[in-house]
Amino acid sequence: ANGRPAAYSWALAAGSQLPAGLSLSADGVLSGTPTATGSYAFQVTCSNGVGKAQALVKLEVNGSPEFGKLSVPEGLVGKSYSCSLAISSGHPAPLYSWTAASGSQLPNGLSLDPGTGAVTGTPTTRGIYNVVVTADNGANSAQTQVSFVVKQDISSAKIEAISSKTYTGKEIKPTVKVYDPAAVGTASVSVAAVSTDAAGSLVAASAQKTLVQGIDYSVSYSANTNVGTAKVTITGKGLFKGSKATTFSITKAAQTMTAKAAKKSFAVKFAKLKKKQQVTAKALKVSKAKGKVTFKKTKVSKKKFAKKFVVNKKTGKITVKKGVKKGTYKITIKATAVGDANYKSGSKTVTVKVVVK
Repeated sequence: ANGRPAAYSWALAAGSQLPAGLSLSADGVLSGTPTATGSYAFQVTCSNGVGKAQALVKLEVNGSPEFGKLSVPEGLVGKSYSCSLAISSGHPAPLYSWTAASGSQLPNGLSLDPGTGAVTGTPTTRGIYNVVVTADNGANSAQTQVSFVVKQDISSAKIEAISSKTYTGKEIKPTVKVYDPAAVGTASVSVAAVSTDAAGSLVAASAQKTLVQGIDYSVSYSANTNVGTAKVTITGKGLFKGSKATTFSITKAAQTMTAKAAKKSFAVKFAKLKKKQQVTAKALKVSKAKGKVTFKKTKVSKKKFAKKFVVNKKTGKITVKKGVKKGTYKITIKATAVGDANYKSGSKTVTVKVVVK
């Protein structure tokens, strides 16, 4: 201050306020330890007994920038992304920059706004990116490391066609081959060299043309036992998310029926046959048949008596009609199982002996 006499007395003007932690002495000394950063303005008065003057004082209380706990969201290839890396305290506002850490970089397709600390864009490459972010406000600077994880939707992957399978009576779980989306021509997509270790942590690895089950995706099956269309679903793991489904066909299995002659030969007494026709026991022993079984005569060794032998369609019993002479006859019978929902139809041909004596 200037003026006479020079016996000045200083005071804070009415309605003004000093930054917290500071005080103004009567001899004009501003002292203390400010507790909050920022831009401040206050009025002071100076008097010497003759007169009084007032002045506006502007004060900048600077502080080092500090990052709070940063938690950045996951990114997804091809999807818009936005997050903030802004400081939690410090003055004045800093400028932001980033440098690579651990051999990584800011994800392709993303950029850092140096004025706001915002990271925005559309990531094009899946991977893990360790980045050191620096905030510098002139008074000081602060750094923090941030890990960006960019995943890819596995629905863009190609699943190799699964060939049809034959019914086995058990769940069918064919191997699934999934091609890396970055290796099958997906537009604007590339792959960073990353994978997962045995503990499930994401680590650097060689780029792959095919994905690895258990690391990049898991597999589940449904409707995969009976004949029909089975469904396979892959679900992303590690650097993949989402799911994709494909199908394969389960076809009918071959008929399992077995058949053989129920006896070495069937004896028919000629004396009884002269009076009336005779019926044998079931000619065939059939087992493991799938579906209804029917029987049909296909051949008789002595053609002239062919019509004298009739095979029951349902039971396979042989009726020997009157007029058959004594002798040994070979009857060929075809047993047919019609199959069911899971088995095809099938036939077995068996020749049995009928001895008329």
